[in-house]
Amino acid sequence: MTQTPESTNNPTPSTLLQWLSVPRPGLVKATMFLVALQAVGFAGYTVFGLLQLVRGDFEYLTIVLSVLVFTALMVVILLAAVKGLGNGRPWVRGLIITFQLLGLLVGVSLIQGGIYGLAIPLLVWVVAVLILMFSREVNGFVGPREFPFADQD
Repeated sequence: MTQTPESTNNPTPSTLLQWLSVPRPGLVKATMFLVALQAVGFAGYTVFGLLQLVRGDFEYLTIVLSVLVFTALMVVILLAAVKGLGNGRPWVRGLIITFQLLGLLVGVSLIQGGIYGLAIPLLVWVVAVLILMFSREVNGFVGPREFPFADQD
């Protein structure tokens, strides 16, 4: 097996426990934890949708199926973001920040709808992740973005 320069500098541990034991700054671990819990929330909502589908407790099948596909996709994307953040990949910055901004919009909509019990925790969560994403520790760990086609003068 040939190793690329990237794989020799940053070997990928073979198990989840080895990957979790890699030393990372505390704020990076906190950010990973919060984003992973968002993925767990989406997974729970996916299971809830599956239960509705199995019981036949829905009005429109297409809505249930589209929500199931969307939430399952979000679980995969968020878990990929957690893995990328743990490996210090620059591409996760934009993904996580965009997801949090969308969560901010959902939280504001929930406040406008009068659902404060869900809106306030969501907004606190989203703002916490945004603050962590802009912290020096997380930015330093993730590293600068690389633009392969930019002028290299």
